[in-house]
Amino acid sequence: MKKIITLAAMLVFASHAFGHWTTLYDRNTPLASYYVGDELTTIFEFGINTDTGSWTIDYGLGTSTDGTSWAWYSAVWSRMDGESNRVWKSVANDHTFSAAGTYYYAGRFETSGYIEYASDDWSENRTSLSATSYFTVSALVNPSSVDATASSSTQIDLSWTKWNSKDVLVVRNTTGSFTAPTNGTGYTAGNIIGVDVVVYNGALSEYDDTELDANTTYYYKYYSVNNDYYSSGATDNDQSLPVELSLWTAQSKSGNVFLNWTTDSEIENLGFIIERKGQNQKSYQEIASYLSYDALKGQGSSTQVTEYHFIDKAVEVGQTYFYRLTDIDYQGKRTGHAEISVVVKAADEKMLADHFRVKSCYPNPFNPSTTISYELTEAMTVTLHIFDVQGREIYSQVSEPQSAGTYEVQWNGKDANGGALNSGIYIARLEAGANYSQSLKLIYLQ
Repeated sequence: MKKIITLAAMLVFASHAFGHWTTLYDRNTPLASYYVGDELTTIFEFGINTDTGSWTIDYGLGTSTDGTSWAWYSAVWSRMDGESNRVWKSVANDHTFSAAGTYYYAGRFETSGYIEYASDDWSENRTSLSATSYFTVSALVNPSSVDATASSSTQIDLSWTKWNSKDVLVVRNTTGSFTAPTNGTGYTAGNIIGVDVVVYNGALSEYDDTELDANTTYYYKYYSVNNDYYSSGATDNDQSLPVELSLWTAQSKSGNVFLNWTTDSEIENLGFIIERKGQNQKSYQEIASYLSYDALKGQGSSTQVTEYHFIDKAVEVGQTYFYRLTDIDYQGKRTGHAEISVVVKAADEKMLADHFRVKSCYPNPFNPSTTISYELTEAMTVTLHIFDVQGREIYSQVSEPQSAGTYEVQWNGKDANGGALNSGIYIARLEAGANYSQSLKLIYLQ
């Protein structure tokens, strides 16, 4: 059977088969670079040397060079190029890049089932696509310096450095295995992604995650966000604190420092360590530990409110001291709490002088011994305490009850066992009765 082609059809084919030239004006490798989630904003022009009144004109892009699986969008009129070349152009923000890769692009002219492509310099009858110009699209980069640090038994403080000023999505779970957010889907705090809870989504660089369960390890993942598209994510984790403090204070009373703290709950808490440094000291030194002070032992695991107290007597009036409290759990993990400071003030001078007064300490500096003179206005028992600069008591001496009068007490620079001490600064503290005391600094020279 013979195939019959009408004259009209032959004329239509002939009119398209000869004399059509197309071009892509804006060509480069790459023409522009983008990130996943960006919208295509680069405008590119393409043209054909014929009237396009009856044509459908599109532009497209995709990761193949032959147009397979490309996305196509309606182009808009741009201009005339000379007397016969019609120029069309792409439209900004029509396309969102959903994945990283190389995206080729071209123009397309179609009429009555006949197609010509504009993908390179002027060429005649380009009826198949072989694109060469492209855009590059890169994956989003994760936030950097991600950190999760527990600040209480129910709060973990989160921080990060944003990449390229992009928003950040933070999710949390207790398993350490995360489900990737779905690109193109927006999330708000409280949304669930698999087993992950969305903690934060926004433009800040820090966030406090609160109302957590005590002594629980939480895992966090941080994603850069670009128009609801997400990076691969960076992780960090921390454990809510085993001890939650509701009070931690230092007060000066009668030349002593009274430290007080209260726990609202404790999880596997062995006890506390107290460290101190003076205003001219660079580093902290331990002055008390649960290992040697029963009053500093923890409650183990408890949801009851517990009050703790410690009196630091090895201080000097007029000096500023800084204190740091640390709790130790059953695994030996140390958790530090906030630094506090106090200025040591003497007892009421008039009241003190009415009952007890240190008159002199001579010699000072001393070697081998020094004598401290004091005066009582009523009968009392007087105790001499000697502390080193770490706050450790190294010597003490209790007098027999003494009537009103002037007395002297001598210290020979030795410890309670008669052992020789190193040269240095020591604190002498005289306590008269239960209510009066005075401290003074001694300098021992060998």
